[in-house]
Amino acid sequence: GLLYVPVGDIRARFSAASGRVSIDHGVAEAIGPAVIPQILEAGYNFDATDDGLLEEAFSRGLYRAIVLPRVERMEPETIEKIRGFVERGGWAFLVGKRPRLSPGYRNHEQNDKAVQAAMERLEALGRTVYVEDEARLGEALRAALAPPVRWTPASASLGYAHRRLEDGEVFFLANTDNRPWRGRLEFRSPVAPAVAWDLLTGEKTAFSGEIELPPYGSVVLLAGATATPAPAPKLRGRELDLSTDWDVTFLDMGRKVRFDRLRSWTEDGETRYYSGVAAYEKTVQVEGGLRQAWLEFGPAEPLTPGPPRQNGMRAWLAAPVRDAAVVYVNGQRAGAVFAPPYRLDVSRWLREGENRIRIEVANTNLNLLARLGEPDYRVLAAAYGERFQMQDMRVLQPEPSGLLGTVKLVAWQEPGGGSSESSGSTITAPRGGRVVRRSGENR
Repeated sequence: GLLYVPVGDIRARFSAASGRVSIDHGVAEAIGPAVIPQILEAGYNFDATDDGLLEEAFSRGLYRAIVLPRVERMEPETIEKIRGFVERGGWAFLVGKRPRLSPGYRNHEQNDKAVQAAMERLEALGRTVYVEDEARLGEALRAALAPPVRWTPASASLGYAHRRLEDGEVFFLANTDNRPWRGRLEFRSPVAPAVAWDLLTGEKTAFSGEIELPPYGSVVLLAGATATPAPAPKLRGRELDLSTDWDVTFLDMGRKVRFDRLRSWTEDGETRYYSGVAAYEKTVQVEGGLRQAWLEFGPAEPLTPGPPRQNGMRAWLAAPVRDAAVVYVNGQRAGAVFAPPYRLDVSRWLREGENRIRIEVANTNLNLLARLGEPDYRVLAAAYGERFQMQDMRVLQPEPSGLLGTVKLVAWQEPGGGSSESSGSTITAPRGGRVVRRSGENR
């Protein structure tokens, strides 16, 4: 659907006292906090539009509804365009208010009457829904239109994009929350998606309606001829805890240490302010022909979001890898790890017997900047004036760095097929490692 941005109302609120005259900064206040979550929780997607873009948006023929949030002022011509859209089978949802005024002051009495007359003609069509309570917008949308996709449990943190192709349909689904989401998807189309495509790994698996998205994770769902047959998702097997006894080399300073347990570089005074790359190395003994395993780095822990910032963005997530890692197995590059679910399939490079694992972890320059502190700009300021201030340099502290979670080697198997375990393969714990039973396994 379309979400109308009430530019006329935003301009009417401009004030010299505010110190900021901007359409962009006025959008959130004009729309309100409830409208967008209601649209998303109900299973709808939307594109934003305004008076200048409305005709082009309608001409695409992609939209079935338009939502007008708290709109008081609108050009009569805009209302007539919406009326044409409704006459062609669309729906209009008025949330909280009905447009009764025209933008601007010149000839406002005459223009206000034109707005009111245009609204009467629009509402007379019978496909205009007035929703007084913003919290019931989702309910009103579902009563009039079946959404292209619905998810259970409901979540305003999920969003999607839907496109029709010549030979099928594509859904892009994203979790914008810092917590994982797991649930069931239902689709309006008679041809439901059959394949889930993980864009992080490129892996395609069969999709049956249930899905799990990691924090800030996404997936592409394919339906129709584009959905070529794919295997079922893999099942977890036995796990080997590799969180102890790593040989760690800080490459940019030549320092070598032994980590009996995984910990942040900032816990050691020598590496507290280190910014660069550290190599973690360990030998793992694999017996019985194991060929199928993930290297997992542990879950990311959600953080409590702070107040919104105007000078930057951040993911509210305590990652187990700070901040990115490249994995080598037996001297071969197996891949990189930098985002949830912090897992890498290393089956291709594992071999029976002794395996050497090397993980090169890099953090950011923030720790080095914290040691350097804020430069002294007094001479420059005396000559040219204080033309800028460094962003928060005075309060910089080193951030946790390195491998901070529980590193595991996890055997996997195809559903209904033989696994490396069932054929008698085992993972042997090296020097302090321990084998952990898989989920659901009897003791």
